[in-house]
Order: sequence, then structure tokens, then C-alpha cells
Amino acid sequence: MATTNNLPLPKERNLYFIKQVDQASIGDLTKSIIEINDDDDHLKKLYSVYDVEYDPKPIKIFIDSFGGLVYQCFGLLSVIERSKTPIHTIVTGCAMSCAFMILICGHKRFAHKLSTPLYHQVSSGASGTVTEIEDKLEESKRLQRQLEN
Repeated sequence: MATTNNLPLPKERNLYFIKQVDQASIGDLTKSIIEINDDDDHLKKLYSVYDVEYDPKPIKIFIDSFGGLVYQCFGLLSVIERSKTPIHTIVTGCAMSCAFMILICGHKRFAHKLSTPLYHQVSSGASGTVTEIEDKLEESKRLQRQLEN
């Protein structure tokens, strides 16, 4: 069997999510996960040429976040669920609201002794006409069902 002395090493696998869940923060995390998966796919092919098995180490996402926007969170949850490389989520401080959803979506989940996870129902600031409030309520119910599933 060949050695891996001259073969490239995988990318950094520790990711830190210590922000509000929003488009920018989720975009950064999503990009990192996809890049690591692409890198692992490339390394698997490259190592196989040398008859060496490449077994990727898990991606670790360290979480300390109060949460944020549900729609953006859903995109990340899909990426985590579909990741070929295992993803371990670790709460170091708090994982509240959407950050809690990120935590429980990990392929393996961990929490530090003094960490604080928090789950709550979807909230929306309902204002406007009666029809607008009813529409927001229906959308909130739909989101809640998705979260619970």
C-alpha cells in the first residue's frame, strides 16, 4: 500500500458559528461546508490513484449563537443533511432558536456542560391589515410544521 507522504492534506475542518443567523453568516458557513465536501471528493479520487483509502474526518461546527432568521437557516440545514462528510455540531455557549436547529441537524451532536440550548416556536411580528395578519399566521404555521418535522 502507498504512503500519503506526498499527497495533499484536507482543508481545515473546524468551523465556528458565533453570529446571528442571517444571509451573510449562513452563506459563509454553507460555502465552507460545500468547499470541504468538494475537497474530500477530490482527495478520495486522488488517493485512490495511489491505492490509499481516504476517510475524511468530520467537519466540526462550534456553535454559540442566539439564532436568527428561519428561511436562511433552512438552506443551511439542507446542506448539512446532504453533506457526504459527517458534520458534528458542538454547543460551546448557547444554541438558541435557529442555532438550536443547526445543532440538532448535525450527524452527531454535542454540548459543553454549561451550554444552553433553546427551542421555541416560530415568532412573527404580526401587523397590518387583517388579511396580511392571516397570511403571516398561515406562513408561521407552515414554518412551524417544517421545523417540527
